[in-house]
Order: sequence, then structure tokens, then C-alpha cells
Amino acid sequence: GNYRCGLAGMDLNRQWRQPSQRFNPTIFHLKAMIRHLNRVRLFLDLHGHSRRLGIFTYAVSHRVDSTFYRVRMYPRLMSMLCKTFDFDSCKWAVGGPSKRGTGRVVVRQELKVEQSYTVEASFFCGNDRHT
Repeated sequence: GNYRCGLAGMDLNRQWRQPSQRFNPTIFHLKAMIRHLNRVRLFLDLHGHSRRLGIFTYAVSHRVDSTFYRVRMYPRLMSMLCKTFDFDSCKWAVGGPSKRGTGRVVVRQELKVEQSYTVEASFFCGNDRHT
């Protein structure tokens, strides 16, 4: 949480639902640009992770979702191309209520970008199995 605060002292990754033009201008304008372009096909929100090792993604997809396989394609390809990317560590659910305002969730659900991910990379290098 402390690594993603903007100059206004707010957690930028929780401001995507209703970003303030004054206090969250980067998110406000990026969201407007995605909406205006109406052709964004891949959204990557890059994060550093302080507790887990390796590289993995969070996405928004459920078993009943018609996009089940398409949403898993990017992480699967990454796991084939990068030995520190761990497909088995990827998560597909939104998570708790605090996650509903994150970039990947808002971009997927509100802006309709199917391939919307948070990419988490460890601050401490690779993972146990591949390092």
C-alpha cells in the first residue's frame, strides 16, 4: 500500500472507480483516454510485490465467463516465454470489496477491456522453483 500513493497521499490503485481530476489526474486522464480510444485490447497495471516471489498476474475471469480461455492466454504465453513467470500463481477472481476500485477490475468491467491484468513482480527476484 505505501508504494502506490500519489502526491495527494491517496492509494492510486483504489481510485479507479471515480478518480478525481484534481487529486488523481493520471488515473482520471488515462481512464478518459481508454474510454475515448475505444480500441484498447490489453491493459497492464505493473506492480512490485514485497511478499511473494516470481511474476504472476491478477485478472478478472470466472469459470462461467465466456472469456475464460482468452483471459488466460496472456499469462499462459508469459509463462512459456519467461521462466520466472508462474502461471499457477495467477489469480482470476476480483477479490474482496477493496479490490473493486483497482485498475484491472474497473478497466475490465466498466471500460470493457477483456485483457485487463495486474502484473505482480517480486522485489526479490525470481521464484523458488525457477531461480
